[in-house]
Amino acid sequence: MKKIQLNNQMENLNKENVTIKEENKSKSTQLCTYQKRIIDLATQKNQLSQELEEVTKLKDELLLKVKLVRYMPFKNIINEISNKFTCCVNNCINSNLSDGTCDKKQGFVRINENGIVKYHLADEKVNNKICFYAQHQFTRNLGFCCYFSLFYFEITMIEETKDRNCYAAIDFDDLSPHMFLYNGPASTIFNLREKEKFYRKCSWKDKDVFDCGVVFPGSKEKGAFPYMFFTKNGRRTGSKIYMNEKDEDNLRPCFELLSCSIEINFGSDLAAKPFRYDTLKHKI
Repeated sequence: MKKIQLNNQMENLNKENVTIKEENKSKSTQLCTYQKRIIDLATQKNQLSQELEEVTKLKDELLLKVKLVRYMPFKNIINEISNKFTCCVNNCINSNLSDGTCDKKQGFVRINENGIVKYHLADEKVNNKICFYAQHQFTRNLGFCCYFSLFYFEITMIEETKDRNCYAAIDFDDLSPHMFLYNGPASTIFNLREKEKFYRKCSWKDKDVFDCGVVFPGSKEKGAFPYMFFTKNGRRTGSKIYMNEKDEDNLRPCFELLSCSIEINFGSDLAAKPFRYDTLKHKI
């Protein structure tokens, strides 16, 4: 009897053992499945993280691209000398910009096709400041409709004498604020023009490059105002100067010279004569 009971117990234990083995095998299979699933999920997470990084990078690049100002190619030339600020009261050079000469033997300028405006000094006579204008003005309507538009030009300073007070100025039409470039004791000339408002005052040496840029916002940029900025030798100098609506309609490049010359680059041939400042990287 006991033997039969023992056999039954052994049989039951064997069955339980088989059941436990099957359960363990099943659990082991499930564990392997879970582990594989975890590995797959981790791989997917890494892939999604990489994709998210790429999307974020593309988004940042897109935002940066949108915020980059687009340079507006704009041909221009000097075509007019001021009747008020010229060689003398006779306006001798105003009708002959490239070959004119002052009848009173005073200082005068000649405007060359290569962009050089040369000031011819009168050694024993008066040298007056001479003001001259570009043919075309910068306007919002000439820019891009959906992007910020950059209008830009540069001047290279050319020294003609070391024995006289000499300066150049950059502005727009008859607006009094401008960039003033003086080569000499600042107190001498600034005292003479103390009532004038200058955006910038800079000293210079021969071959220094200065510029003025004007940025107009696109039509979709609500609440954004146009502004101008200046650079010296390819680097921004000073902060932006925001303009009002009245100023927007009066942005014809204007220059003043006294006893020095300049070379103007309006960007008509950037392959042969590139700007010193990188206009393609200008940011708002």
